[in-house]
Amino acid sequence: LKAAGFKEVEVQQADFREYRSSILPNFIIVNPPHGRRLEDENQLRALYRALGDFMKRNCAKPGRGFVFTGNLELAKEVGLSAKKRYVINNSGIDSRLLEYDLY
Repeated sequence: LKAAGFKEVEVQQADFREYRSSILPNFIIVNPPHGRRLEDENQLRALYRALGDFMKRNCAKPGRGFVFTGNLELAKEVGLSAKKRYVINNSGIDSRLLEYDLY
């Protein structure tokens, strides 16, 4: 990431609901579960809502957020309007990379 020009980068694998940092992030990209393998889709609705809430409340403004998902119904639970939608075929799964402006 530094070779790509990013100056301050923090990469973590953790539950975002427990994330604490002294610097508010202004660029978020997540690949949450989409309920096709192990998870029950209905149980994931709260997770997607929490992702949207995190981006609304815990990110520096202006910023950008990205959610990569193979479940368009769950993507609606984020509660933000996507600025752009990139269509991606992920191993036969019709997926989207959704881009959000955070303000």
